[in-house]
Amino acid sequence: MKNPPQKTAIITGANVGLGYECARNLALDGWHIILACRNIPASEKAAQTLRSETGNTAISVEKLDLASLASVQSFATRVRELLGNKKIPPVRTLINNAGLQMGEFTEFTAEGYEMTFGVNHLGHFLLTFLISPLLTAPARVVFVASEVHNPALKLTISLPAPYFVSTEQVAKGIMEFNSGTKMGQQRYSTSKLCNVLCMYSFAEYFRNEGREITVTSFNPGLMPGTGLARKFDVLSRFAWKYILPVLRLFDNHVRTTEISGKDLAMLASHSQFEGKSALYFDGLQEQSSSKESYHTSKQKDLWAKSLEYCEDFL
Repeated sequence: MKNPPQKTAIITGANVGLGYECARNLALDGWHIILACRNIPASEKAAQTLRSETGNTAISVEKLDLASLASVQSFATRVRELLGNKKIPPVRTLINNAGLQMGEFTEFTAEGYEMTFGVNHLGHFLLTFLISPLLTAPARVVFVASEVHNPALKLTISLPAPYFVSTEQVAKGIMEFNSGTKMGQQRYSTSKLCNVLCMYSFAEYFRNEGREITVTSFNPGLMPGTGLARKFDVLSRFAWKYILPVLRLFDNHVRTTEISGKDLAMLASHSQFEGKSALYFDGLQEQSSSKESYHTSKQKDLWAKSLEYCEDFL
């Protein structure tokens, strides 16, 4: 690369799938990339491949385990140190991409919150809150959500509708379905609703602070073959990897990581999206999010409870 990067992008879960493709596109565009990931050996290997593919050597790896709020705090401290020592250029983009779906399993984070909620929402909430003072405006924050947060959509592959009575209930993993795969799926769709609710709250927060930070949420579509199905049963994992990709031939909701990764990078960096805040994008098309996502009472409850859960790490 001829000139050193002038801006940094932080991408969670960037060692595989959508995050990796987003990182590749931003690296090609001359960004310094921080792969914020839990699995360091896999992430170092991904960074090495990205450097080779893009010719951009400014790709680094930092430890981030979203299932541990202490790890999120440590990551933010590390970014602050890197900026203070001028080891990285100003942070202009934070992409909250990492996510998981637990299938029929129930696990809890280090602080005792249901894992899907803890990783998909709470870890990213704390990360955004701690990184926000380190962002150099004009900056962007993108929450990777999903169309499954919206039960009004008619999807080829549908999940149970989100079940959000209160943040406390979601944090405990209490769903309409209390066992089996549908419970795990509903926890996932509910966590994606949390991503959209959180996006609206952060957009309002930055607006009230008078800061030029654009906050959006992004639907990448259904992307068979990614690691999202790693907790599924054997038959479901097989279908996810080998059968569902065929749907791309006739369903525009089914996309490749290459297509959605490029779209995500565009949303996070391109001038055409500058200042377009508090919006939900399906690919690069602005759309209305679910009716429930506009409920200000739920936005406020999620915000207040998330601050409470993260209080010891702020």
